[in-house]
Amino acid sequence: SKKSISKMLDAAAPALSVAVAIGRFAGRTSGEEGGYEINTAYELPFLMWSEADQAKLLWVGFFEGIFAVIIAAVTFVLFYQKYRLHRAGLREGCVTLAFMLTYGLSQAFLESLRGDSLFMITLGFVRIDQIIAIVMAVAAIVVIIVENYRLKGLSLGSVMRWLICASALQVAG
Repeated sequence: SKKSISKMLDAAAPALSVAVAIGRFAGRTSGEEGGYEINTAYELPFLMWSEADQAKLLWVGFFEGIFAVIIAAVTFVLFYQKYRLHRAGLREGCVTLAFMLTYGLSQAFLESLRGDSLFMITLGFVRIDQIIAIVMAVAAIVVIIVENYRLKGLSLGSVMRWLICASALQVAG
């Protein structure tokens, strides 16, 4: 009823991250979310038994679920501050951008640990899933930069901050 799309996306972001966490933790029961083979006699919470491989595998879904729970907490706090406490420093869409940035960066890292990549297509050493996650994070960063430039104008301090962020992303990539 005449609500802006950014408010609706902000409301959906925390719930989406909770749904991702539930899905990642549920992946253990179906044997999905497996990583590389680990040879150990210990039973650790981040290991899973693979019937197909007859081996213990690193359970990447455990780490993805933990990251999703952390992202859910961050997005819930941002949503509460923006829409319940009406904090002035936060703009519409900030919850969605925070979700896109944190989820994209975490998935770009965690996809490299998978042994069963979702698409099983690689471009050299980078999986398609990683490229999608990086594009999502970069899109969030571009929107944040454009909004800050539009609202505050261009200053030497802001240019230096974004250059440092861009160089950090380049090193991480």
